[in-house]
Amino acid sequence: MNSPEDLLLQKLKAELESKRSDWRGGKKPRQLQLNSEDKQLLINSQDSAKEQQQMEKEPGRDFTDFLSAQLLSTKKAPSLKYSVSQEYASFADDIGNALFPPKKLNICIIAQDIFGPVRNGGIGTAFYYAANFLRDCGHQVSILYSLGNYCETGEIQDWVDYYAQRNINFILVPEPKIPSAPGALCGSMLVARKVYEYLRTQSFDLIHVSEWRGNAFYCLLAKKLGLAFANTTFCVKTSSPSLWSAMGNNHLVDTPHSLLRSYIERKSVEWADLVISPSQHMLQWMASKGYELPQERCYVQPNIMPLSEDVLKQNFQLQGRLNQVQELVFFGRLVPRKGIKIFCQALTQLSQAGEVNCKVVFMGKLSAGKFDAGAYIREQAKNWSFEWTMINDYDALQALDYLKSNNRLAIVPSLLDNSPFTLYECLSERIPFICSDRGGTPELVHPEDRGEVVFPIHPRKLAHKLSKILQEGVIIARPSFDFKQNLELWERWHLAIAENPQLRLEKAGLLDQVPTNQKLAIAERRPLVSVCLAHFNRPQKLSQAIASIKNQTYDNYEVILVDDESDQPEAIAYLDSLESEFSDLGWQIIRQENLYLGAVRNTSVRHAKGEYILFMDDDNCAKPHEIETFVRAALYSDADILTCFADRFEGDEPPQPKNITGRVTPVGDCVGYGLVENCYGDSNSLVKRSFLDKIGGFSEDYGVGKDDLEFFSRAILQGGKLLVVPEALYWYRMSKNRLRDLHFDTKEGYWRALRPYLENLPYASHDIVRLLVGLCDKDRHNNEVIISLKDRLRMLEHDFNTMEKLLSKQKDLK
Repeated sequence: MNSPEDLLLQKLKAELESKRSDWRGGKKPRQLQLNSEDKQLLINSQDSAKEQQQMEKEPGRDFTDFLSAQLLSTKKAPSLKYSVSQEYASFADDIGNALFPPKKLNICIIAQDIFGPVRNGGIGTAFYYAANFLRDCGHQVSILYSLGNYCETGEIQDWVDYYAQRNINFILVPEPKIPSAPGALCGSMLVARKVYEYLRTQSFDLIHVSEWRGNAFYCLLAKKLGLAFANTTFCVKTSSPSLWSAMGNNHLVDTPHSLLRSYIERKSVEWADLVISPSQHMLQWMASKGYELPQERCYVQPNIMPLSEDVLKQNFQLQGRLNQVQELVFFGRLVPRKGIKIFCQALTQLSQAGEVNCKVVFMGKLSAGKFDAGAYIREQAKNWSFEWTMINDYDALQALDYLKSNNRLAIVPSLLDNSPFTLYECLSERIPFICSDRGGTPELVHPEDRGEVVFPIHPRKLAHKLSKILQEGVIIARPSFDFKQNLELWERWHLAIAENPQLRLEKAGLLDQVPTNQKLAIAERRPLVSVCLAHFNRPQKLSQAIASIKNQTYDNYEVILVDDESDQPEAIAYLDSLESEFSDLGWQIIRQENLYLGAVRNTSVRHAKGEYILFMDDDNCAKPHEIETFVRAALYSDADILTCFADRFEGDEPPQPKNITGRVTPVGDCVGYGLVENCYGDSNSLVKRSFLDKIGGFSEDYGVGKDDLEFFSRAILQGGKLLVVPEALYWYRMSKNRLRDLHFDTKEGYWRALRPYLENLPYASHDIVRLLVGLCDKDRHNNEVIISLKDRLRMLEHDFNTMEKLLSKQKDLK
């Protein structure tokens, strides 16, 4: 017998097919009528609706999708709960009660948020506890502080000394020898670059890092390419992805930078050797957002919470009770995602009913951003009749001490949380609390206690819960796990991973099909590489480019030089002088009519014999290890396209350390950011010849730039694998007459770069995409104007100060 869901789905399919017929016939489709039972069933059966949305494309699909979306919109509010599609393993699932030989590990914790220099939140607290616990386990522990000298409390050296006294090496990430190139992209990736350039010189057994802000992005990328960290295990802790946080705060994406940050956080998780989440919720959220999260690399394990022996001797399974609450304490950062608005609205309802007979405290860190928590609370307080105050300068330990006295009740009303340390602290110190039912928060509470201390996230529900507690008191909730057993598991798991980094894969029965040592052997192959060199009227720079190619450490390559109809006598003469030498080396010089860069590159590929193609412009210079590094990374990773970092220099002479002006640090295949800015890398890239043939090479627009941006976007959108080698493999000349600029039209170039997106998106979305790109271009122009005006203002201020000093001297002489 068909289920109610099946019957509803059949009804919807019939209705949709009828409307599709109306649409094709030019008739106005009649409105679909659903009774309340059907609507509720539809809401509860979203998976079935999604199946219908995934049916094969056919004429009329756009309208079908639109109608399905309208049907799904009958749900009044989006859910932030995720169905449990799969459960991820815990440490106990892999190691059970097994014992492992003791070993002192060299462990690094990469932290941008840490107790001491930062008035930290949950991430900093977690890593502070982890560092102390691992030190107590006998390991050598270092904290790499990725913000360098940045310090919110005291002097940074004070905190270096503080951790040294506790036998923890607190390392301030060094500044790079070569500064980042100007621009938002390179600036955004500076922390990840500094972390990588330091850690590649070190040797750690295991590195713990959060996905938050992608601090280890370039480290993980280098390991994925087989270039570094072969003997280091990266454990990425799921903490607070930017997209997840934005959803919890109901923030819209309003800058391209947000897309970039979400991308590097996602990749940090996907490329990790092991992913450790403190909640099932977070991994399920990531899976629901398209993260590639194979079970054989993921764990769910409560955070480390070091406790004294006396505390651990407590029986945490005994339920306590607070009979009279004397103070309500909002416990968490004062941002919308932490439920500050819900809490204030509940207080207003209680105040109007005259039910608040105690003090209220807002204890948490104020966050810089659009939301002014202080102003919001003061405005809400106009409706309150009780005493209230804010505490914003406590660190985690001070906050805990405050909550442990005077019959205080902690309220944690988060709209969305992963596994908040506020609850670990309350549970371990037997502090009374209540919390919302969102995210991973309820997972920490004993199932039998959730009905007493967990509330639905709604002002009225919270007000009702508080009213009852103020009258009757509240239980002191128990944890859902054993604190002592959790610490023992963390200790034994580190030893297990030290003995066998592939433990999780073995337990899942899914060891790599190609083991790492076999990948390294594959990477030792030396396939033929065709260096495809583009030239137009720059013989002096071309000679430097050719000299740099001859200086390669890799020997199996050929050069195809394509001249785009140079017409200057010295350029023609220089090409003539190269003919004999090129012929002896088996290299080629191709002269063609002026067709611009896309055609030049396609011509060179048609004459190439190599398994890989290295594109190069005549004004750049290859570093000696460029081809060898590219080939090794390509063979190890099986990438279709590799780009890389580049060191920018100025002048007509060959590059020298003194004229290096900055390092360009692209990111990779972030197609969202790539829609408005090139994050992929320069055309100086290594590409599989077979992949080039598959996608048809470059388009050949004459006199229009952005050929590389269009090519990379199209390649990725057609399934290509593009990765960035996080090493500067060539010198990028900042010429006044760049080859791509000789016929360059900026506006037409952006239109060209937009084409691959329009080719791969439904037609109905084209207008909005064009609008978004246009708005970003306008914003870019406005920012350039602002920067120019600021530069002029600084010049005027300098001139004014100079004149003022001259006038002062003249007065002194008189």
